[in-house]
Amino acid sequence: MYPEASMALLPFNNDDEAEDWNEEDTADALFDACEKKGQIFLKDRCSVANRWPRCPARDMKECHQWEGELQRLFPDATDASLALEALNKAAKATCLVRRTQGSLEREDFYSILAKEEGLAEATRERYRARAEKWNKGGLGTGVLMGIHYPRSGESPPMPLVITDYHVIMDEEEGEGAEVYFDYDKDEQRKGLTGTTMFKVRMVFKTRNEANRQEQNYTILALDYREEQLVFLQDHCLMDDSQDDGSCLIPGERSPVMMLSHPHGLAKRLSMGQIPAHESVPGPIHDLATCSGSAGGPVVFFGSKPAPANHTVTGFLHYCDGVAVNFQDIRRTVGEEAEHVAKYGRFVKCIAAIVIGLAIWFGRKLFRTGVEGAIAGTD
Repeated sequence: MYPEASMALLPFNNDDEAEDWNEEDTADALFDACEKKGQIFLKDRCSVANRWPRCPARDMKECHQWEGELQRLFPDATDASLALEALNKAAKATCLVRRTQGSLEREDFYSILAKEEGLAEATRERYRARAEKWNKGGLGTGVLMGIHYPRSGESPPMPLVITDYHVIMDEEEGEGAEVYFDYDKDEQRKGLTGTTMFKVRMVFKTRNEANRQEQNYTILALDYREEQLVFLQDHCLMDDSQDDGSCLIPGERSPVMMLSHPHGLAKRLSMGQIPAHESVPGPIHDLATCSGSAGGPVVFFGSKPAPANHTVTGFLHYCDGVAVNFQDIRRTVGEEAEHVAKYGRFVKCIAAIVIGLAIWFGRKLFRTGVEGAIAGTD
């Protein structure tokens, strides 16, 4: 803890902070820039000079390091193998979400937060700064939680990616968003080679106005070609057999891991523990996070009868060390998406009819006016 400053308030620890995308940036360059912002913050706010906070992303593990870390955490070979299997499944569903534009809703959201009572001045200024750069792009992480198959069969299957509300706030931000899968190595950053990119077809907000940390998600329905459906099916995270969190025992510290794309880099793994907790959902974790980590899947390992035999992957990293449960929304969002898709088609048809009629009447009035002008000259 630095004087008069919490790590959670430092700029480099903001999960949803917008960043300019530069394909030439290396991991070390991004970490250095992150730490420089932290030093500037401390000097301005806390009068602390020559203290360089370490970028949390430096301590995250790259893909090739995961197996060794799990073997160290789970000495039993079977447990380590099962843990790696669960982690790889979550990693496959993890995707980079790039926001290329902001919306006015983002400005309003952070302006309102900046006016809340009881905030530390550093936090208030952080929100003000975000409100000022509302129209810029940003980075985040998402999870392909499932594919909804409409009961009626009238609409095509809908792949649904879940991320945090503050990563993509509305349809306007979703229009230019890009979702990348299989971004596993930093060498892929230039041109994002070897990845598969999808555009966003529709955006569904599930924000709870009463509690910003309760079901504050955005669901992105992906646009895809028919031949890409198999790829998406292979990358889904959720199924109906997933544990609902019952393996997490109140009062016990359990291993916890998170996958994300900090600073828009390839997938990284954060490892830590969930402190003794009272209830699920809403556990607090001690994982290292950084800009771009918001929306990453949090994987908990239960303690009965063997740690790796019970995993919980229905949680999403929100911010400030909070993991929120999206299990319930997974079961209902598909129907909502189907309804919105049908409603959207209806609205588009009505809009097309209205536009057509407007054009027809406009032409008719124009012709009438021209004919009247000609008659007047005669």
